[in-house]
Amino acid sequence: MNILILVAGIAILIAGAEIFVNSSVTVAKKLKIPTVVIALTIIAIGTSAPETIISITASARGHSELSLSNIIGSNFFNLLFIIGICAIIKPIEVKLKEMGPEAWLMVGSTVVLFVVMVATSFFASETVPRIVGILMTLTFLVYLALLLRHALQGERSMNM
Repeated sequence: MNILILVAGIAILIAGAEIFVNSSVTVAKKLKIPTVVIALTIIAIGTSAPETIISITASARGHSELSLSNIIGSNFFNLLFIIGICAIIKPIEVKLKEMGPEAWLMVGSTVVLFVVMVATSFFASETVPRIVGILMTLTFLVYLALLLRHALQGERSMNM
């Protein structure tokens, strides 16, 4: 019975992903927003929502180590496994000129996370201060606002 539920869940997940991606591309075309912007915003946020809920719930229950582990594990999975499988299926064309700022921001945010982790360990506090969390959240919101502003103004042509 559990295997049947698992298979049904995977089938529903695949169907939902198909609908989600197609709908996102349709929205991008109707709003004349480059598809990569939709991928960097709507799809990224939508696919990260379950992880976000898990991390927030774990943190609220005093298990913040699960939040950090979830983030790091997810990044490894996304960067290595998913891109690896996609490249096996069909080689991925990398256009760094089109992904320049976003790619560097991803690397930068990873470095910031590493620095925060090292700094908290170095100072033996073992906690990330609220102000750091606020600054990280605000940085993401500013990035999102700038990305959407550029897309809506048509300053960037990043169609993939």
